[in-house]
Amino acid sequence: MDLVAALARARSAAEPGPGTSAGPAVPDWPGPPLPVPAAGPGELDLDRLLRLSLTASDPAGRLRPAASAGALHPVDALLVVGEGCPLPPGRYGYDPLRHRAHPLGPAPHGTPPGVSVELRVTERRTRSHYGHRALPLLLLDTGHVAGALRLAA
Repeated sequence: MDLVAALARARSAAEPGPGTSAGPAVPDWPGPPLPVPAAGPGELDLDRLLRLSLTASDPAGRLRPAASAGALHPVDALLVVGEGCPLPPGRYGYDPLRHRAHPLGPAPHGTPPGVSVELRVTERRTRSHYGHRALPLLLLDTGHVAGALRLAA
């Protein structure tokens, strides 16, 4: 289904159908979880950036700085870390429930200093509750996370 048709269906009067399992609240990132270290002199305060934008403040993970439809939080973050951060350069999957970074591999060649955040959506989390009405909500949730990251930066 194309985007226009999916958005039209999302706004239709059709019932979303029965709920399904949302699946895990965060991806099952490979690799050992690493704490996000405190920033040293001249380093980006990655701990503060993540706490102000993505980290859950409750064990269930429903209370986070960025709003989410149904508190389902479908937006996941991958960190691309360059020099000048408390974590060694590399790619990391971020776990907002435990405030941990999972090493995924080396940073791409030419990674600039600091951190870039790649956002990915786990559609199942929102679709589980909202069915065919999920697409606009996924777009809104992604915008909320992007806005929270921008404000925290």
